[in-house]
Amino acid sequence: MMRQRPPDRRPSVTRQVLWQRDDHAHGFTVTIGFDPETAAPLEVFAGGKTGSDMAAVISDACVLISIALQLGADPADLGHSLLKLPSARSAADHHASPLGAIVAAVAAEMTPAGARGTA
Repeated sequence: MMRQRPPDRRPSVTRQVLWQRDDHAHGFTVTIGFDPETAAPLEVFAGGKTGSDMAAVISDACVLISIALQLGADPADLGHSLLKLPSARSAADHHASPLGAIVAAVAAEMTPAGARGTA
């Protein structure tokens, strides 16, 4: 499959994401860029504490997620493939890493109830 590179100018949406484990939480900003013709997500950027190891890992992960999106990967499929851990405080599982929270944010933008809508 051929990689679909994003056009220079494209719509995007920015949202706040919280990745939480039982004993700590990390908040960061996620920006998702969309194909202006199909509204498919083509890239993702996430910001955290600049210069931290976590910020470097998240930045590199966003590059890999973006390449996967440009090759046609479904964000929901990516999310199902990422590790989830049981929560000690609730019945719901949670993302094992911030990467799951980022992919979940991308997948949420593709649902009819997503914050992006049909723009």
